[in-house]
Amino acid sequence: MSYDAAPSDNLYMKGLPAGTNEESLKAIFGVYGTVVSTKVLPSPAGVSDAAALVRMSSVSEAQYLVENAVHVASGLGTPVQIKFASSGQNKGAGKGDGFGKGGFGKGGFGKGGF
Repeated sequence: MSYDAAPSDNLYMKGLPAGTNEESLKAIFGVYGTVVSTKVLPSPAGVSDAAALVRMSSVSEAQYLVENAVHVASGLGTPVQIKFASSGQNKGAGKGDGFGKGGFGKGGFGKGGF
């Protein structure tokens, strides 16, 4: 079974250099297309790299970044993973404990999640 999200204009990135902020994301990924929005996700304790959601202006721009992640990451000096964001990865972002509000399916763990 594959857990990869369907192609969309919304990307999930992890392994970004520590200290990455929304302005740096726009500068880095704006070279590859129009960055519509960015959100740096909070890092758990003990994690030295950053993760973020980046929305591009089209699926084709996002697809290019997913397909060329190795080349994009080489310019950052860190192994960045770029994939299409699933609705579960961004649906509950910034809304509390992380396991409710669709973080793992409809309504969290007990209501049709997994």
